Amino acid sequence: MTPEEAVAEYLDVNPKSNGESTMRSHESRLGIFVDWCDDNEIEYMNDLSKEDLEAYREKREKKVKPRTLETQFQTLSVFVRYCESQGYVKPALSVEVPEIEVAEEDKSRDRYMTRERAKEVVSHLSRFNYASQDHALWLLLTDTGIRTCTLRSLDIDDFVELEDGTGYLNLEHRPKTGTRLKNKTASERQIPISSSTCEVLSDYIEHRRPDTIDRYGREPLIATEQGRISASAVRTRINKWSAPCLIGDCPHGRNPDTCRPATVAGDMNCPSKRSPHDLRKGYITYMRQNGWDGPTLSDNVDASADVIDRHYDKTDKEKKRKLHATILTEVVDDFE
Repeated sequence: MTPEEAVAEYLDVNPKSNGESTMRSHESRLGIFVDWCDDNEIEYMNDLSKEDLEAYREKREKKVKPRTLETQFQTLSVFVRYCESQGYVKPALSVEVPEIEVAEEDKSRDRYMTRERAKEVVSHLSRFNYASQDHALWLLLTDTGIRTCTLRSLDIDDFVELEDGTGYLNLEHRPKTGTRLKNKTASERQIPISSSTCEVLSDYIEHRRPDTIDRYGREPLIATEQGRISASAVRTRINKWSAPCLIGDCPHGRNPDTCRPATVAGDMNCPSKRSPHDLRKGYITYMRQNGWDGPTLSDNVDASADVIDRHYDKTDKEKKRKLHATILTEVVDDFE
């Protein structure tokens, strides 16, 4: 069994309970491993040795960050265990897959988009691109902290306006008609949105949304002329407007006319450009700093308290202490 054949089989027989995005990530990570095997003349999986696995680790650690290396080798470990169960590799080879240790400070990137910067972008869009697709998209992400897959899953009917001017989004896992939520049906929920966001969404739907349906006959909320907006298009919109020079001066001393990241929306080689995930981290950090309790925030953004603390909340130690002190004072006052 060649490495390429083994990877193809592994991807084909993997449980459907694993999400499509997860398996695409596995395919990408294992594709790097297959290429390395080709370059190092490892023709068959049963040729693979402990020394080969160590050599692969040494090669990859020179090219990627510790957290990326960890995820790549976690996937490799799962793959090698599968091959071991099928008799494609030497017995007990799975225990020889290097375990990557990542320092606590490397486990989560510190990059996120502050509430202040997000508000600057939204204010600019409100003034110069009111109720445009970009305006609606930015408002949804900054007002709710939802994931890209959640944003893409929304149909017009999932946006509900209430009599007091506020509203909510009804989130549903609909894999049979092309959209999935991160944690499947466990991610289904209703999340509130502000009156200002409701007003913009209503104007976007009425005046600027393309009158299209997707290939399943659904009416996507954030639509293009071809149907439902793609994940890459969402990233491009966030990348584009997060460049400071697009709405002000460049803080890095570059000339926007000759700077590639300033003119190419998807070029992330700008220290200030941000991704949809960075907006989500900024939203969660802001909510934590302003007193949202863990369980409520966890339910709203569909992430466990541990995941929020480890990967999303970027509140520094001093701000956390002050917030905890405020909450403690309120609790103590309740008993006096």
